[in-house]
Amino acid sequence: MKRRTSVSQSLPSCSYFSPLFGEIPFVAITPQEIIHSETHIILPCYSIPSCTSFQLWCSIFPLLSNLSNISELTRLYSFTSPASLSLLQSLPPIESSHFFRDTIPIIASLAAIHPKLFPTPLILPTTPNSILRLNRLQVASLFALSFLGLFRLPLKFQDAKQFPRCLSIVDKVSATKLRCYMAYFSTIGIAIINKDPILQEQITYQRVYGESPQWSNISIPVSANVTIVDGLIEKENRNVLKAVFSSKAVGGNVLEDGCSQEEIMFIKCPECMVALLIAPVLNANESFRIYNVLQYSEVTGYATEISFKGNVASLQLKHDFVIFDALICVDKKLQYTQYGIDRELNKVFSAIKKTDDDCDVMQPFATGKWGCGSMLGDSRLKFIIQLLASSLTGREMRYHPLNDIQHQNEITAFLQAIKNKKPTIQELYNYTLALASTNPSSLLTRITQL
Repeated sequence: MKRRTSVSQSLPSCSYFSPLFGEIPFVAITPQEIIHSETHIILPCYSIPSCTSFQLWCSIFPLLSNLSNISELTRLYSFTSPASLSLLQSLPPIESSHFFRDTIPIIASLAAIHPKLFPTPLILPTTPNSILRLNRLQVASLFALSFLGLFRLPLKFQDAKQFPRCLSIVDKVSATKLRCYMAYFSTIGIAIINKDPILQEQITYQRVYGESPQWSNISIPVSANVTIVDGLIEKENRNVLKAVFSSKAVGGNVLEDGCSQEEIMFIKCPECMVALLIAPVLNANESFRIYNVLQYSEVTGYATEISFKGNVASLQLKHDFVIFDALICVDKKLQYTQYGIDRELNKVFSAIKKTDDDCDVMQPFATGKWGCGSMLGDSRLKFIIQLLASSLTGREMRYHPLNDIQHQNEITAFLQAIKNKKPTIQELYNYTLALASTNPSSLLTRITQL
């Protein structure tokens, strides 16, 4: 039966006059079914018992009309977050003026309109391979609500993700992130004014659960159908499933000081940020896919040297991402154990397995040195693991060695040996187990002994 809502009659008597949508009255919605944070996204407009977001929404809605300076925005954030706004105070005068004159009214408008955009509760994709589809305008509204601090995550996740904290960090990385967010909201605002149909395009968010194959019993041949590709993964063509190397917490430290591959992908494509609400933490056999996100910004540099380069001129640069985490190898021996190898195999399998939804057309998988930076993984072992998983799924692998010539040469020779010897998955798996525990440095060079 279709879920119905009733609108409470005891509402604050006020409206927000949006430059994008016109007059928006305060609306509270009382769901007629039981919803909670483990199964649904709890929107601030939901008048339900013990909903702190609704209490916050009642407090800040009257403030949305008057956010023209740092003092007024600080007052709003005093309800949602104790974080300071030091980053905003550090902006050059021209950027600060642009933020309060142009960006904040867009954010306030997108937040105020959210009861109209979500007529039914948003069910989280918590079951294996379940999906949440949202249009770009809905995603922008959720991001605006997050920006204002109106989402409270379950207690077990609160150490990781509360948006306003990032506005208290003053450094080059945080300034770059803020400029990317400003570019995003500016583009969305223009699209709303122009009634751009791109706002109705669907973005798909999917948690993917992968069962645990019996790798030692699989007689399928190992595929050497691997293309070595120069450049960055995100520079690949549209019809490629692009790997985002994650931590267990989706988004990593994107809301704090992190600026590795995952965080950079998220700030250039802020529609990814909704994943923080949908899948705060990945389980051992889980990965997360996001289809059809737009890139709104360009950046240069990496880590502490990153800089905002500008808006993307055309809204045509779209990406399909798969987000999956690697073992943290503080004890480097862990990755060479059967537990470590199986864990990584099952993780990659979940990332690239064929799913039944219409988004998965088995496009190639663009990846690289997964888990080999801050996670301290062995790039040789990780390559073999990704090769085994792609061989089982039948998904072509496009591998980016990122200018590591020695690594690229080893892989090229290894793939030639695979073509010559034609091992099965179980044979390469057993070879990897044996050699990883005794001589891991020769994983790519002793394949002739298989």
